[in-house]
Amino acid sequence: MLKISNLTVGYSRSLRPALNGVSLEVGTGEVVCVVGESGSGKSTLALACLRLLGSDVEIGGTIELDGRNIFSLSAAELRNVRGREIGFVNQDALSSFSAYWTVGEQIAETIEAHTNLPRRIAWERTLDQLASVRIDNPERIARSYPHELSGGQRQRAALAMGLALRPRILIADEPTSALDVTTASHLLALLRQLQREYSIGVLLITHDLRVVEAVADRVAVMYAGILGEVGARDEVLRRPRFPYTRALIDSLDLERARGSLKGVPGVPPGLSETLPGCPFAPRCTRAEDICQRMSPAPVTIGETVVRCHFPDSVEGVEVHVHSVG
Repeated sequence: MLKISNLTVGYSRSLRPALNGVSLEVGTGEVVCVVGESGSGKSTLALACLRLLGSDVEIGGTIELDGRNIFSLSAAELRNVRGREIGFVNQDALSSFSAYWTVGEQIAETIEAHTNLPRRIAWERTLDQLASVRIDNPERIARSYPHELSGGQRQRAALAMGLALRPRILIADEPTSALDVTTASHLLALLRQLQREYSIGVLLITHDLRVVEAVADRVAVMYAGILGEVGARDEVLRRPRFPYTRALIDSLDLERARGSLKGVPGVPPGLSETLPGCPFAPRCTRAEDICQRMSPAPVTIGETVVRCHFPDSVEGVEVHVHSVG
């Protein structure tokens, strides 16, 4: 349903693109996780899919929803896409709601804005929607202000709002990042259950490979604006071919002895840094001269697409990432 082709996004005053040649697809009933460190371009990708990046960016490539280019839609057509066809769950649930109105008023307003339903019916739909995300006493929650709810309640309410119009695609930008492990586990299980119940595609942004293992069908590993590796979840996690993927997995190896966790050396590059070669080369222990000079082209190995000059250098690695749930 959602097809991203050679997407490039450049911010003004930046020396390199925030996204550089990103191609990715999300099918019906499929969960695709985009994983990477902060600053890798994950949220930029999410916002680009809804054309929410503002006017100070240069965009190349296409994002298609059932063959329609998002960048070619009129304002009226785009309004019908947002919420109705593509739902969105923000990283910070508190900022998803205005502090001046109750949670129920804001979900009902979303329903009214895109339908011809009267206020009473929209309110009933709101209560049903809150109940569908397993919120106890939806009437009380609907009449509460965002600051009166716990983090888990707010995130469930934000999920309810994102699904209120039964979109075919849901984009969730790190929905568990502000939650404790138990609450995050419950929310992921709920998201997976609703995704299957509604048969929707999900593009889930995360920095945590444990989230990937819990819910993903496919995973896209993002680094410095490129997708270094895209493939089936088990294939990417068990046999990573992009060195950055392996480095992320090593950093989460919970079976290591206490105090021996392995971090990724160096820091991610900023947008003010030019990167003539592979963007991960300065931090890669396997990098050679060509990696510093030339950006690798995408290579297809089986069903995995990887951007690396030496994709077979980490072949055959077997790693277990402990699930959050």
